Amino acid sequence: MLVAHLDSHTIASRKAETENKMKEIYGGSFEAAQERSRQLEADLIVNPQKYRVLTGDRPTGRLHIGHLSDSLQNRVRLQKLGVTTFIVIADYQVLDR
Repeated sequence: MLVAHLDSHTIASRKAETENKMKEIYGGSFEAAQERSRQLEADLIVNPQKYRVLTGDRPTGRLHIGHLSDSLQNRVRLQKLGVTTFIVIADYQVLDR
């Protein structure tokens, strides 16, 4: 197994190269999306009543740690902020198995 040691300068340089390449390919849309996300997040904290969330799950198996860290924690966070949240259970009829 080959293990390469990269110093912090090399890592920063490669990161900058990657970011520049992404800008070339996507025309800066990724950065624009990130900025819009930051703006929305800031407004959510100040004006949660302006927002509604429609989200859901499809019961295809047991819950796993990915559900907790990616989906459920964010839903709870938004609810605690005061955002109106609607949760849909898709294919509800399969739960009787």
